[in-house]
Amino acid sequence: MSKKKSKITIAKAVHHTLKTDPAQFQALWSGVKTFDIRFNDRHFSVNDTITFLETYFPGEQMRKGDPYILHYTGRRIEARIVRVEYWEGLRSGYAALGLSFDVLAVDERARVGAVIRED
Repeated sequence: MSKKKSKITIAKAVHHTLKTDPAQFQALWSGVKTFDIRFNDRHFSVNDTITFLETYFPGEQMRKGDPYILHYTGRRIEARIVRVEYWEGLRSGYAALGLSFDVLAVDERARVGAVIRED
């Protein structure tokens, strides 16, 4: 009698680049915010990485239709997703992403102890 071998599939981590409003970016930058709530159309998974790019203007202002308003400040933060949760009360299709900044990269104003990665 032969045993059936089970096959384990490990999903490859994906990198996501996301626009981030100034206030939300600052909360991540300062370490106050360690999670992000996003529409999960990208199928976020644990161990995926994210580059958060700070925009000059918040999303509400950009959604008003000015095609020239999407500009970036140059600040960025990189993080790794350590949890993906669907909390009661979150709108349908949204996920709470728990973040780790052990792969953190920010611009020249990096927090003490952070690693700077050059692109």
